[in-house]
Amino acid sequence: MIFPCILSGGIGSRLWPLSRKDRPKQFLPLFGGESLFQKTAKRVNHSGFSAPIVIGSNDHRFLIGEQLSELGITANSILLEPMGRNTAPPALMAALIAEESDPDALVLLLPSDHLIRKEEVFLEAVRGAEQAARDGAIVTFGIKPSEPNTGYGYIKVVPGEEPVRRVDTFVEKPDLARAESFLKDGGYFWNAGIFLYSAKTMIEAFKTHQPALYEGLLAVMETRHSDLDFTRLDADLFGKLENISIDYAVMEKAENVACAPVAPEWDDLGSWSAIWTVLDKDEDGNSSLGDSRFLGSRNCLAYADQGLVSVIGLEDVMVIATSDSVLVAHKDKAQDVKHVVDQLKSEGRDEVDRHPRAYKPWGY
Repeated sequence: MIFPCILSGGIGSRLWPLSRKDRPKQFLPLFGGESLFQKTAKRVNHSGFSAPIVIGSNDHRFLIGEQLSELGITANSILLEPMGRNTAPPALMAALIAEESDPDALVLLLPSDHLIRKEEVFLEAVRGAEQAARDGAIVTFGIKPSEPNTGYGYIKVVPGEEPVRRVDTFVEKPDLARAESFLKDGGYFWNAGIFLYSAKTMIEAFKTHQPALYEGLLAVMETRHSDLDFTRLDADLFGKLENISIDYAVMEKAENVACAPVAPEWDDLGSWSAIWTVLDKDEDGNSSLGDSRFLGSRNCLAYADQGLVSVIGLEDVMVIATSDSVLVAHKDKAQDVKHVVDQLKSEGRDEVDRHPRAYKPWGY
C-alpha cells in the first residue's frame, strides 16, 4: 500500500497579498473553485493509495478539515506541527506513521501547492517507480524542464531510458546561463520535491545520516495525543528539532537515491509569475482573476478580490488588488515579493498575517 503524505505547511509569502499566514496559497480556491490542497488530495484518492496522512500547521487545522470534508475524504491522520521545521521531520514522521499500519508501507511525500495538469501521467510515473522504492531506493520525481528556469533546483541523472535512473548530483538554483546549459544537455530535471520511499528505507536513512534528528523525532512522536480529528505534538520537544529540508538531511547524503523523470505539466505555483503562466490568456498574453480590463497592455496579470482592476499601456506587469492591499510589480521581480512581506513583518503589520475576509466552506 502507498501512503500519501500531504505537506500543507508554509505561508506562500511570494503570493502576497492574497496568500497570508491565516489562509496561505495552498488553501485558496483559485482553480475551478478548488484549492491546490484539494487538488493534491484528489490526485491520490484512488485504489492503491491509503487515506492520506496530512502534516500541517496548527493554524490551519480547520481549513484542512473543512477542505477534506468538502471532497468527502477522511484522512488517515492530520498531524499538527507546533511550528515549521522544513521537510525532513515530516518525511520521517510519515514513515513512522505508515509503518505502524503496514511494515511494508511505501510513502509518497507530496507538497500541497503544486499544480499537475496531466495527473494520469504523474500516477503512471508513481506506479513505474513503485518497485524501485520497494527495492530500497528513495525515488525523487524530476520534472522535464520546459524552459531554463532559475527558480528551481535541478537533478542530474545518469544517461538512460529507464523509468527510474540513478541520481548523479543535485544542483542548487542556477543562474540563467547554467539553466540554459542544463536544458541543452537533456540530463537535468527540475527538483519537484516529491518523493516515494519505503517506510523502512527512510527510517534507516535517518538512523544513518541524521541520528540526532531521528532520536529527537522518536521522542516527539511519543507525545502524540488526539484532539478531535487532529493529532498534536509536544511543542517544546518539537521546537528543539533541527530546521532542515529532506534534501540536505538525507537526499544529498544517501547513496540509494534515484530519479523518475516525468512530464506531467507540473507547476510549483510559488509566485504570481507562475500563476500567470498557467492561466488562460487573451490574444495579447494577458491573464486575469476576477474583474479586470486590459488596454494596450501585453503579458500582464491582474487579480481583483473586489471591484475592478484596469491595466493600461503596460507590459509584463502584475497588479494584485485585495480589499486592504495592492501589489504592482514587474513579472521579473515576482520572487522579490517575499522581501516586501519581510519588511511588513518587521513593522508588525497585520496585512501579512490576516486575510481581509474570513473564509467558510460555504463562501466568504
